[in-house]
Amino acid sequence: MPDELERRTHKRRAEDAKQCDNCEDLAIRMRRLEEEREAGMVLSKQSLDALLDEVRAIRAQNETQLEIMTAWNSAKGFVKTVQLIGRVATWIVKIAAVLAALWALLRYGGHTPS
Repeated sequence: MPDELERRTHKRRAEDAKQCDNCEDLAIRMRRLEEEREAGMVLSKQSLDALLDEVRAIRAQNETQLEIMTAWNSAKGFVKTVQLIGRVATWIVKIAAVLAALWALLRYGGHTPS
């Protein structure tokens, strides 16, 4: 029985050798392809890490810009409020001047006090 098993093994190896004339070349190519794939994966990971760093930097910059824009909008709102108060105060002063003139006119009847 062991002779039969050994004979089958030799026969299978001989058939395999006939089917694959360039097995060593194929193995070398496969190893080279695996190495290239590994190198490609390392480069891809490095590229992704660099992109992730850029995204983080852009996100930080956007947050800073958002803070600046918020402060700017608040300042614009403050300035508009101050301008509105100034316009209202101007109108109040004008109305008070007209009322004071009318009051003086009615009080003194067009005569100046002596």
